[in-house]
Amino acid sequence: MKNQPFEWTQRCALRIYVSFRQPPPNTHFWGRHFGPSLGQVLLQRAQAANLQQAVLYHIKAGYLAGEVITHHFSESTPASHPLCLELIDTYERLMDYITHNRPLLVEATVVMSNPQTFQLL
Repeated sequence: MKNQPFEWTQRCALRIYVSFRQPPPNTHFWGRHFGPSLGQVLLQRAQAANLQQAVLYHIKAGYLAGEVITHHFSESTPASHPLCLELIDTYERLMDYITHNRPLLVEATVVMSNPQTFQLL
Protein backbone atom coordinates (compact mmCIF):
# COMPACT_ATOMS: atom_id res chain seq x y z
CA MET A 1 0.00 0.00 0.00
CA LYS A 2 1.44 3.34 -1.03
CA ASN A 3 1.55 6.28 1.33
CA GLN A 4 -0.50 9.32 0.49
CA PRO A 5 1.61 12.23 -0.77
CA PHE A 6 2.00 15.14 1.59
CA GLU A 7 3.03 18.77 1.27
CA TRP A 8 6.69 19.79 1.16
CA THR A 9 6.15 21.95 4.23
CA GLN A 10 5.30 18.81 6.23
CA ARG A 11 8.44 16.87 5.28
CA CYS A 12 11.18 16.17 7.74
CA ALA A 13 14.32 14.05 7.39
CA LEU A 14 15.89 11.83 10.01
CA ARG A 15 19.41 10.49 9.52
CA ILE A 16 20.71 7.60 11.58
CA TYR A 17 24.44 6.81 11.44
CA VAL A 18 25.64 3.34 12.44
CA SER A 19 28.66 1.12 11.76
CA PHE A 20 28.66 -1.30 8.82
CA ARG A 21 28.58 -4.45 10.99
CA GLN A 22 27.10 -2.99 14.17
CA PRO A 23 24.77 -5.60 15.68
CA PRO A 24 21.51 -4.59 17.35
CA PRO A 25 21.84 -4.23 21.15
CA ASN A 26 21.28 -7.33 23.29
CA THR A 27 21.94 -9.72 20.40
CA HIS A 28 23.09 -13.25 21.23
CA PHE A 29 26.48 -14.57 20.09
CA TRP A 30 25.41 -16.05 16.74
CA GLY A 31 23.23 -13.05 15.94
CA ARG A 32 26.17 -10.68 16.43
CA HIS A 33 28.25 -12.62 13.90
CA PHE A 34 25.71 -13.88 11.37
CA GLY A 35 22.53 -11.87 11.94
CA PRO A 36 21.42 -8.66 10.25
CA SER A 37 23.25 -5.44 11.08
CA LEU A 38 21.62 -2.63 13.03
CA GLY A 39 21.21 -0.67 9.78
CA GLN A 40 19.23 -3.52 8.21
CA VAL A 41 17.05 -3.94 11.30
CA LEU A 42 16.25 -0.21 11.41
CA LEU A 43 15.46 -0.23 7.67
CA GLN A 44 13.05 -3.15 8.11
CA ARG A 45 11.38 -1.38 11.03
CA ALA A 46 10.98 1.77 8.92
CA GLN A 47 9.14 -0.26 6.30
CA ALA A 48 6.99 -1.92 8.98
CA ALA A 49 6.15 1.57 10.33
CA ASN A 50 5.04 2.50 6.79
CA LEU A 51 7.27 5.58 6.63
CA GLN A 52 7.14 7.60 3.42
CA GLN A 53 10.73 6.91 2.34
CA ALA A 54 13.78 5.09 3.71
CA VAL A 55 17.22 4.82 2.10
CA LEU A 56 20.26 3.01 3.52
CA TYR A 57 23.42 4.66 2.16
CA HIS A 58 26.81 3.00 1.94
CA ILE A 59 29.24 5.83 2.59
CA LYS A 60 32.23 5.96 0.21
CA ALA A 61 34.61 7.18 2.92
CA GLY A 62 34.20 8.62 6.38
CA TYR A 63 34.32 8.02 10.09
CA LEU A 64 32.07 7.94 13.11
CA ALA A 65 32.87 9.58 16.45
CA GLY A 66 36.04 8.13 17.96
CA GLU A 67 36.95 6.05 14.89
CA VAL A 68 39.55 6.40 12.13
CA ILE A 69 38.71 7.22 8.50
CA THR A 70 37.65 4.13 6.58
CA HIS A 71 36.94 3.56 2.89
CA HIS A 72 34.27 1.35 1.35
CA PHE A 73 35.68 -1.43 -0.83
CA SER A 74 33.43 -4.05 -2.40
CA GLU A 75 35.89 -6.82 -1.54
CA SER A 76 36.37 -5.90 2.12
CA THR A 77 34.64 -3.22 4.15
CA PRO A 78 35.83 -2.53 7.71
CA ALA A 79 33.29 -3.32 10.42
CA SER A 80 33.54 0.25 11.75
CA HIS A 81 32.72 1.81 8.35
CA PRO A 82 29.74 4.22 8.60
CA LEU A 83 26.28 3.66 7.10
CA CYS A 84 23.52 6.25 6.94
CA LEU A 85 19.82 5.42 7.10
CA GLU A 86 17.78 8.39 5.87
CA LEU A 87 14.07 8.47 6.67
CA ILE A 88 11.64 11.02 5.25
CA ASP A 89 8.15 11.58 6.61
CA THR A 90 6.31 14.03 8.85
CA TYR A 91 7.89 15.19 12.10
CA GLU A 92 5.27 13.37 14.19
CA ARG A 93 5.73 10.03 12.42
CA LEU A 94 9.51 10.24 12.68
CA MET A 95 9.25 11.02 16.40
CA ASP A 96 6.99 7.95 16.78
CA TYR A 97 9.65 5.89 14.98
CA ILE A 98 12.34 7.17 17.36
CA THR A 99 10.14 6.45 20.39
CA HIS A 100 9.38 2.88 19.30
CA ASN A 101 13.02 2.13 18.39
CA ARG A 102 14.80 3.99 21.20
CA PRO A 103 16.50 0.82 22.57
CA LEU A 104 18.09 0.21 19.15
CA LEU A 105 19.25 3.82 18.78
CA VAL A 106 21.32 3.93 21.97
CA GLU A 107 24.65 3.54 20.14
CA ALA A 108 23.64 5.32 16.93
CA THR A 109 24.04 8.97 15.99
CA VAL A 110 20.63 10.46 15.16
CA VAL A 111 20.19 13.79 13.34
CA MET A 112 16.83 15.33 12.44
CA SER A 113 16.50 18.18 9.99
CA ASN A 114 14.34 21.17 10.69
CA PRO A 115 10.97 20.87 8.86
CA GLN A 116 11.46 24.38 7.42
CA THR A 117 14.52 23.08 5.53
CA PHE A 118 12.23 21.56 2.90
CA GLN A 119 10.14 24.62 2.15
CA LEU A 120 10.44 25.66 -1.45
CA LEU A 121 11.74 29.16 -2.06
